[in-house]
Amino acid sequence: MTHPPMPTSHAMIAVDIEKYSERNDQQQLHLQETLVRVLDAAAADAGLDRSTWAERQPQGDGEFSWLPPHAHLGVLVGGFVRELDGQLGLYNRRHAGAFWTRMRLRMAVHFGPVHLGAPNGVAGRHAVQQARLLDSAPVRRALDACPAADLALIVSDRVYDDYIRQGLGEPHAYRPVHVRVKEHSCTAYLHVPGHDVDELGALNLFDDEGPDLPETGHAGANLDRSGDRPRASTIVYGDQIGGPSHRASSGGTVNVVGGDQNNRLWHEGQ
Repeated sequence: MTHPPMPTSHAMIAVDIEKYSERNDQQQLHLQETLVRVLDAAAADAGLDRSTWAERQPQGDGEFSWLPPHAHLGVLVGGFVRELDGQLGLYNRRHAGAFWTRMRLRMAVHFGPVHLGAPNGVAGRHAVQQARLLDSAPVRRALDACPAADLALIVSDRVYDDYIRQGLGEPHAYRPVHVRVKEHSCTAYLHVPGHDVDELGALNLFDDEGPDLPETGHAGANLDRSGDRPRASTIVYGDQIGGPSHRASSGGTVNVVGGDQNNRLWHEGQ
């Protein structure tokens, strides 16, 4: 009897450069080189070896990465985030080089079982969820609301509940938001290093009790507040990622299987 392949659980990181398409060709080349450099430096300073990461999938204006199963989530959301924010600050303050242009990043962190090296890419709803978190309106709005910030982080409720709240992070530095697309929805948590996300009025329009939103790719507005902290409802923007990957053990091309893989409400732990 042949059994279906079992997925393995991995921490996942996705980063994306803000307003990349607005830069000219030389600036884009410079930003791509800088992105790899700051990610490498931040990982090294946090004690992480990027050469051992299970998958690294460049996106031009970003990167999707799947870490080894033994990766330490506390280091990832702690030291790595702090070092990455520091590396971005150093780069942005220097204004060095003919093609220098400011670089600000959105970053998503998730954890769950996925199929690496699937026939046409990385398969599994958690891989799709990673992309949806990165492209969601709350993290975009948080970065817009903090012009002095260089980094905005969004993490899944699994990462927040199972790791950050259990002593491997600073739960008070995160704000809950609600990510929704069509019938898919999940709670996530926002963090902007150096800023109090609870004081960001731009996020008040995201309300967990808000009305259903049109499928337009834009967030709906509801200024009511419920509970002790503001919550968010939002449309997210797509779930497809692709491009060549760097693997720890072999080469190849990895693309996430796109297009509404999950056709029901998404809840962590299922």
